[in-house]
Amino acid sequence: MLRNLLHSYLPYGAVDLLMVVAIITELLNARYDLLWANVPLLVLGLWSFSRKLNRIQVDADR
Repeated sequence: MLRNLLHSYLPYGAVDLLMVVAIITELLNARYDLLWANVPLLVLGLWSFSRKLNRIQVDADR
């Protein structure tokens, strides 16, 4: 289970980390036009990851 979780999170974690860095950079530089492009992508990535976690948990319960 832990191995599946780690393998499933690695792509999401890398993308989420880059998104958070981009959002913080845009807030510091006051470039809000790019901020509104990255926030939905971050939310979509987190939502997709939570769905994948739910599927892994359901598979583990079987």
